[in-house]
Parts: sequence; structure tokens; C-alpha cells
Amino acid sequence: MMDNPDIKATIEETDPSERAARYYAPLLIAKGIIGLIAGIVLLFWPKTGLAVVAITLGVFLISDGIERLIAVLRRPAKTGRSDIISIIGAVLRLVFGAVILFNPVGTGSFWVSFAFVIAGLNLIVGSLLMFWNEPHLRNDPMSAVTAFIMLLLGLLMIILPLVTALLMFRILGVVLVLAAVPSLAVGLRSR
Repeated sequence: MMDNPDIKATIEETDPSERAARYYAPLLIAKGIIGLIAGIVLLFWPKTGLAVVAITLGVFLISDGIERLIAVLRRPAKTGRSDIISIIGAVLRLVFGAVILFNPVGTGSFWVSFAFVIAGLNLIVGSLLMFWNEPHLRNDPMSAVTAFIMLLLGLLMIILPLVTALLMFRILGVVLVLAAVPSLAVGLRSR
């Protein structure tokens, strides 16, 4: 059977999702592979994932500090105070970025713990405020269970922030794997 360009054009016009999948197949395959690798790393080695996140943050802070410092030093001085604040901000970014790069797991663990303690406090306050401000929720069993779970999760985040963070990284790893597999399958099928 001969390939008829009119039939091929008609098929491509009638199925835009298939045409888009073919066009983006290499991107879908790359996204699937990266997501699968990242998901497996986070699932089985969450501390490595924490180090990668910390290193990425360190590189970002250093590059952002360099960019801001160059921008401030290149432009003509407008006001002395704003330039000094901008230079201090750029230098602080450089310092924090370097600290993170020299000790990614320790620094990353500290900041993750700090963020989880704040999130835990937020959950506890939200849980308690829900009952103080909304008396009708006290009689609703689902609201009571939700508030209790929020309270327990908040306490867990405050008492064991790094353990909670590593658990969340493992959950994120599962989510990444589950999201990567369909992208990889569609990309491989469509190429």
C-alpha cells in the first residue's frame, strides 16, 4: 500500500494529542527517566536527596549572590544606603551558599528541621484555633479526627523534624516514580 500524504495529513489533523505526543516524545522520555531516578533516590536514599536539595540551594545562592554583586557594582551609585544593603545581601548569599556547599547534609538537615518545626507549630495552632473559633465543628466527627491528626502531625514534626522530613522525601519519591512511569511510557510509545 502506498503512503498517501492526504491520508497522513487527515490522520494528524484528527488526532492532535497523538501529534503532540510524537512531537514531545524525547522530552517525555527525558522527564520520565529523570523523575524515575529522582524518585528511586528519594525513596531508598532520602538523605542523599536532602544533600542534593541542599547542594542545589547552595549553588543557587552563590550564583544569585554573584549576579547581584555584579549588578550592584556595574550600575552607577544612586544612593549609598541601598547600594550598601544590596552588597551586604549579595555577600550574605555568597556566604550562605558556601556554607551549604561545604556541609550540605548538616546544613540541609538544620534548615529542613527548622522548616518542619515551623510547619508543626502551624498545624498545632491551626488545629487548636479550628476548635476555638468554630464551636459547631466540635460535634462533627470528621473535623475532630482531622484536628487530632493535625495536632499529632504537628507534634511529630516538632519532636522529630528530620525523621518526618525523610519520611516526606520517601513519599515524594513514590509520587515521582508514579508520575514518571506514565511520561516514560507515553514517550516511548510515541517515538
